[in-house]
Amino acid sequence: MDIVQLLYHPGSLPSIPRVLALVLSELNRPEPDLMQVSTLIGQDPVLTARVLRLANTAENYRGRAMATAAEAVSILGVNQVRDLVLTAAVSLSFKDVADVPLHRYWRFGLNVAKTMRRLTRYRSMGPLPFTAGLLSSIGTLVIARGMPEAMRAVNATTDIFAIDRAAAENKAIGYCYAHVGAGFVRHWKLGEELASIIESQEDPLGPTSTNREPITCMLRLATWRSRAHESQLPEQELLASFPNDAAKAVDLDFKTVMDIDPSEWGTSAEADLLVD
Repeated sequence: MDIVQLLYHPGSLPSIPRVLALVLSELNRPEPDLMQVSTLIGQDPVLTARVLRLANTAENYRGRAMATAAEAVSILGVNQVRDLVLTAAVSLSFKDVADVPLHRYWRFGLNVAKTMRRLTRYRSMGPLPFTAGLLSSIGTLVIARGMPEAMRAVNATTDIFAIDRAAAENKAIGYCYAHVGAGFVRHWKLGEELASIIESQEDPLGPTSTNREPITCMLRLATWRSRAHESQLPEQELLASFPNDAAKAVDLDFKTVMDIDPSEWGTSAEADLLVD
């Protein structure tokens, strides 16, 4: 099955939740109406409950529990609410995916997203770093839904979170999670810039890259670092696989990327909120 067939295959891609589409449309305005945002979120009780559970994690806690969407919006602000609503909506849309350990998957996604925040902390890149990190491997879930047998075959030889996972998928099916993830982003109308970042993440400076901006190099480094953490490879193998070109393009090096503090990454408790 080629990538076009996969993306149009019934069951591969969930439809974007109506509430999410409306919320993102409002948040993308030059001056979003925060009252309208909270009203829209409140129209979907299941989404609201998940947003509030995420909002009240230790990372987001602001001294008192947030009990309503309006409180979360007023306390956390536009960018963080966008992150929470998108995280909640995506996790609710991929609740049952065979052959993918969802708890580990979401912990990994949060690792990449938080690593992106860390790497871009002192660079003006807007709200995209967290979103790009969270959705960096969403194509894995789409492949698993649309091509379960192909997913099982790749899983038999290469761990889902292995550093060489993209190469294994390319060899087996002719494309990888990055290409499929870009298709998901376009399907949900999350923006062409985000789609091109995710599409180009494996080789941001290569000839087929559609986005050579620093954020794409950052995503390459963030996914590599998170996969390195999952793989627990010896330093010699990590050095051999380190994306030096992407690092040089954004003035980073192996030590700086490896020194990212795991305490800032996704936790099992946070992943629990996205799978039950």
